[in-house]
Amino acid sequence: MLKHDYMLQGIEHPCGGFAGNRHMKDYIEYGYVPEETGAASNTMEYAFDDWCLGQFAKALNKKEDALYFISRSNNYKNLFDKETGFLRRRHKDGTWYQNFDPLRMGTEGGWNGPGYMEGNAWIYSWFVPQDLPELIQLLGNEVFNARLEDGFAKGYVDLSNQPNLQAPFLFNYSGKPWLTQRYSRMVANKFFNTSPYSGWVGEEDEGQMGAFFSLISMGLYQMKSGCSIDPYYDLSSPIFEEVIIHLDKSYYSGGDFTIKTLNNGEKNDFIQSVTLNGKKLHEPRIMHKDIVKGGELIIELGSQPNEAYWK
Repeated sequence: MLKHDYMLQGIEHPCGGFAGNRHMKDYIEYGYVPEETGAASNTMEYAFDDWCLGQFAKALNKKEDALYFISRSNNYKNLFDKETGFLRRRHKDGTWYQNFDPLRMGTEGGWNGPGYMEGNAWIYSWFVPQDLPELIQLLGNEVFNARLEDGFAKGYVDLSNQPNLQAPFLFNYSGKPWLTQRYSRMVANKFFNTSPYSGWVGEEDEGQMGAFFSLISMGLYQMKSGCSIDPYYDLSSPIFEEVIIHLDKSYYSGGDFTIKTLNNGEKNDFIQSVTLNGKKLHEPRIMHKDIVKGGELIIELGSQPNEAYWK
């Protein structure tokens, strides 16, 4: 049923609104959402959806479906322009949309028109959570890191909306996890507060921004939305000295999972060491299956990056 509904071209609903994926027919035909059809950014959304459905099919041992959808999740590459290094709007005939400006925001001619839904090419070019190693290879590791740091410095990173919330954690994949530690702490401490008027940036979106803050304040983030066959959390620097996660005994038998932060302080952004139940972790991630067993994660912080720890 999921496969059937997902593959169908969406329709205008007689009671108003739209049912299904608005641009699925052309996405399947061209391998991307063309300029004449709608927003180029929907290509990135559909590609990630493809990967998620492929993971589900894999978990159900539906090998043919898994192969099809995981392969189709590479469609984001059909909008990757090697000359500019950005996701770019493209016509049905394969030519690029002219007058390219990676910072031009939004769609044209209405909500579902061509362009980038609530974003721009700079923002959506990072939206490949399912295939970050390949994106890094397409851009080149040096360009990837330099462009992302430049985006934080110049305010290009948009932390008010979904497509770019993963930005602080992208450095975990490009060999510089200490930058994830720096920027995730900056986001948690400077972009959120307890005011009922400005407690979070952007729309709350039914709990989305609150959930985002809850995760990053604990030093955790799910790059792939928990949709992996074996899900994990990216690690960073918590802002609390201790967090206790009470695992629901209806689903997990682990009891409590505790995150302790040693040497926490305003200027101590950088992880010096991480231990899970006494065993050191040298990768900036922790598996979901380890968290639900219960136990203790200890993160020691310092004022300077410990680059050698991650090598």
